[in-house]
Amino acid sequence: MAISFENKGTQYTLEFTRDSVKQMERVGFSVSMAENMPVTAMQTLFKGAFIAHHPRISQATIDEIWDNLGNKDGLFDALLDLYNEPVEALMKEPEEGKKIEWKVV
Repeated sequence: MAISFENKGTQYTLEFTRDSVKQMERVGFSVSMAENMPVTAMQTLFKGAFIAHHPRISQATIDEIWDNLGNKDGLFDALLDLYNEPVEALMKEPEEGKKIEWKVV
């Protein structure tokens, strides 16, 4: 899943990958920030959503896009869902027959 839109003739795709989630974690982002620090969380999450496909985008462009986007409440929820996708994929159980069993010894 991804979010896409066009701004001033440029097509943007917002998405999170395992690598972009790792980068977000390195700068201190946590999903729990959404409840405890909503303004910081929203700005960090929005900026982080550009990492996977638009890593060289300027902060000024991100701010301009943010100022002109509608339905920011819905956007925040969608970004949180996008952020959680790679985490859920990482923890997904393997298909039967491919699972490697482990044990503590």
